[in-house]
Amino acid sequence: MTDDGRVDRLRTHPVVLGIAVWLLFGSVAAAVIWRLDSADRGLGSRLRGHGVTTLGTVTGTDPANHNTVFYSYVADGRTYRSGYFGDGPEGDAHHLTVGQRIHVVYDAEDPSSSCYCDVAMLAKSSDWWRALLAGLFLASIASVVVTLGLSRRWRGRGSSGRTAT
Repeated sequence: MTDDGRVDRLRTHPVVLGIAVWLLFGSVAAAVIWRLDSADRGLGSRLRGHGVTTLGTVTGTDPANHNTVFYSYVADGRTYRSGYFGDGPEGDAHHLTVGQRIHVVYDAEDPSSSCYCDVAMLAKSSDWWRALLAGLFLASIASVVVTLGLSRRWRGRGSSGRTAT
């Protein structure tokens, strides 16, 4: 046994190690997902509070990149260009063509903030448990790889921590 008996227990119980790594990675992944989602919710709340709908023009699409739609629109006599995931009333990025007119919502207080989206859905608060489940799912692969790597490495070592010869 080493100075820290917990390390020896983890070496002899790789399932415990796997669960610990999975929970650690899952918690971190869930926090990242929650943070990214909160930025969208913030934009949705601003647009819901003082959003203005206008017609914009599709300048490009990238369906493979989160269904992104690039567009331009005019607010207060000034032209703005933006891109956002395409989930608006005229369809997703797969169904739009360059030059097509679409409904864009922009922030009356900051016209550079906009989206081609369903503002009510964007502003809706997601459930914390969905972010946690997504994080744990994404962490599953990483935890299996790390756990297998550590288990193999530790199997080749004696209790003193040196590589067996």
